[in-house]
Amino acid sequence: MTDSIFSLILLILVAISLVVTLLDIFWLSKRAGTDNKKTKDKTGPIAAIRSILPVLLFVLIVRSFLYAPFKIPSGSMIPTLKIGDHILVSKFAYGLRLPYFGNKIVSIAEPKRGDIIVFSSTDEFSRQNNGVTEDLIKRLVGMPGDHIRYEGKNLYINGELISKKFIITEKGSYDASLEGAYPYDVYKEALGKHSFSVINYPVVNAPSGSWTVPKGMYFMMGDNRDLSDDSRYWGFVPEKNIIGKAIVVWMHWPSWGQLPTFKYNRVLQ
Repeated sequence: MTDSIFSLILLILVAISLVVTLLDIFWLSKRAGTDNKKTKDKTGPIAAIRSILPVLLFVLIVRSFLYAPFKIPSGSMIPTLKIGDHILVSKFAYGLRLPYFGNKIVSIAEPKRGDIIVFSSTDEFSRQNNGVTEDLIKRLVGMPGDHIRYEGKNLYINGELISKKFIITEKGSYDASLEGAYPYDVYKEALGKHSFSVINYPVVNAPSGSWTVPKGMYFMMGDNRDLSDDSRYWGFVPEKNIIGKAIVVWMHWPSWGQLPTFKYNRVLQ
């Protein structure tokens, strides 16, 4: 379930609960009379709805304006984030937005190069995936006005090569299930204030190209550079699509058949 759909469901539930509560306070109770036993019944459906309204409001506020959970669904951010990682997303890192609609009502900060960001998929992504809409997570590489070039597994921003330091060659996989053994190279890279690892597969032909980021847009890439479905394929991410900034990994739980591992100290860079 995408963040926007969850927010819409919450809004509908809150609206229904609020209408029922207001009707009960200003109309039903007066109509029944203050001495009617039914108005004092705390176990009926109306009483149940009234009791759940504060809970729904609390969840709506926290989920829409403060923090939201997100589970890593793919390997596009390996090695920084693995499939099955559960992270916490700060929804107020860049500003407060209206639930579901996404309009920013309070600006707090601007996204910075190197941030790991959760966002709603673009129209081009949906077009390429039979109308599917998803919440995605990538690293912000290109700011508005930047010229991005990716060539020969090297990243250039505004004509400057982003240096990366070779760390080690490991064995891994380049297929969707991450099974099999294929060598990949691990590098250390830095963008802005962020220092992180990226990987390249010598056996995979990485997409090359150049892009100029329009105003109000961002260019996103995965740390798994050769196996990430990102802005190189479906274009720029509008500012309004941003959900929040990924801040910490708190649990790793790849499948129901495995026990979860709790990790409270994996602050994301």
